[in-house]
Amino acid sequence: MDPLETYLKQIAEIPLLTREQELSVAMRLERSRDGYRFAVLSLDSILETAAGLLDAAHRGQRTLYDLADAALSDSAGRQRIARLLPSNLQTLRGLLRKNQSDFASLFSANRSARGRRRLWRRIVSRRRRAIRLVEEVHPRLDHFQGALEELSRVSQRMDRLAAALGDRPAARGQAEALREELDRLMRATRESPSTLRHRLARIARLRQEWEDARKELSRRNLRLVVSIAKKYRNRGASLQDLIQEGSIGLLRAVDKFEYRRGFKFCTYATWWIRQAISRAIEDKEHTIYVPAQAVEKVGKVRKAAQELMQSGQRQPTIEQAVEAAGLPPDEASFALRGHCRPYSLDQPISHQGDDTRIEFLPDRRQVDPLERINRDVLRSRIREALEVLSWRERSILELRYGLGDGHSYTLKEIAEIFRISRERVRQIEGKAFEKLQESGSSEKLSALIDSPLPPVADLPRPLPADTAARYTGIA
Repeated sequence: MDPLETYLKQIAEIPLLTREQELSVAMRLERSRDGYRFAVLSLDSILETAAGLLDAAHRGQRTLYDLADAALSDSAGRQRIARLLPSNLQTLRGLLRKNQSDFASLFSANRSARGRRRLWRRIVSRRRRAIRLVEEVHPRLDHFQGALEELSRVSQRMDRLAAALGDRPAARGQAEALREELDRLMRATRESPSTLRHRLARIARLRQEWEDARKELSRRNLRLVVSIAKKYRNRGASLQDLIQEGSIGLLRAVDKFEYRRGFKFCTYATWWIRQAISRAIEDKEHTIYVPAQAVEKVGKVRKAAQELMQSGQRQPTIEQAVEAAGLPPDEASFALRGHCRPYSLDQPISHQGDDTRIEFLPDRRQVDPLERINRDVLRSRIREALEVLSWRERSILELRYGLGDGHSYTLKEIAEIFRISRERVRQIEGKAFEKLQESGSSEKLSALIDSPLPPVADLPRPLPADTAARYTGIA
């Protein structure tokens, strides 16, 4: 069975969500997503990463569109974020410095248990304030994925160090080295081995809940993707590709959906699915990028042609459609040429055979066999006619009239090759013609005037030094 048919059969068996079920899944999605964000930002290491992102955006090294979550990346949202960045960044840096100082004080031997609890409460309070500052900018969560993976590796290392210090006695020097490494990692993460392990486990659990809710909401609306994709068939992309692109748009709609606004999810997702499919068709329709302005002009010409056909004209010409669209002819011609679809020369012509387009195109670089024979005969007769001349006379005529490589040289160039004056070259040339006339060879050459030597356009013209080496042996 065809894979597409199997897929369509499978999604047809997935029941649709009722309004109550949709609200329930959307609430679960929002709750797990917000919980995941809060759990991720509750780590000082992640807050340090967030501070670096805000600093890069403030310095112009990262765009606000790339920094902020897609839900807040409109023009008004970016302007608000730009106003908040300087103050939020400065306050965030200060809070993190104080947390670093207080966490180092937790290990002081002079601190009582009550003092340590008080320090820890201050650290937690600053973290919550720092989270609020970061959430006002609403950075995208994928920026922290690399930091989370690094924290996971650090947590495993801290657990191994703690186990090595507690399970078996070690030499004094080795134990001190292990303790120093563990202390360094704890100060860097501002977490103990157990607290970091528990926080990362909670983050993983919340992320799984979030992914499950996303999967549930998207899976129950796959039939919507198929119904929309079928309307875009015969537009240069297969139905399977259209469904794939529409599914990507569906996932974007899941991430941006806000059920509190009162809209049904299918109504909201339809726009994103259509947007993803339309953009994919535009990208795949042109192998070479076509500017949006050119695409818009082509659309105007097509619309004008359709209006002319509806008004009674059978088949308007391109010139008539361009004139009806009100576009300058040169601009419309350029846009229409760029909108043509290119074809690969290696693409098979039919499904039955292996013949490609390139096999049916003439290779103009190849010389016709009959022409090659005529050229060889012509060269041979010219050489026979020039045998009455001396070597220098024959060489000068070959260079002067391109009898050797198809390129004619000037008197100055020939003089430089043979290291004589131009006047001397002219004298040798005249003497050579006199010899040809006296020997009767000129009559043989005049008979070849109607069969000139074909030009050798593909051969590069030799430099005078190369030619000198060939004719005189002097490099």
